[in-house]
Amino acid sequence: MTWKLIAYMLSHSEEYLSKVGLIQPTLKLMKSDTYKAMPYANVFKEDMERSHIVYYGENSAKIQDQIREAVESVMLAGASPEAAAGKAEKKGSRSARGTIMMLPGGGREGTATQPCLFFFT
Repeated sequence: MTWKLIAYMLSHSEEYLSKVGLIQPTLKLMKSDTYKAMPYANVFKEDMERSHIVYYGENSAKIQDQIREAVESVMLAGASPEAAAGKAEKKGSRSARGTIMMLPGGGREGTATQPCLFFFT
């Protein structure tokens, strides 16, 4: 049910942008004519490319630690991204009562080498 709600909320991105000026940073919106016609759209896009995710909430510190451990195990210990994500997922479901989803390429087009971990609590 949660995924249905998320899909529904993300299905109106052009309407949100044109009516209330809210930018939902999805590939679909950012490739749309509505977004491209927005003044200074490139400024927002360039800021997003340099930004970092900030996790906040009850389990933020635990989630951040698990992401750091997963990334370090891949970068420093030679673990596969899949193994690191699997280990983090098991830890996440125990300590933060959340799940992890790993998307190849950080969820962005054209970056197939760096995985991205998403935690949902």
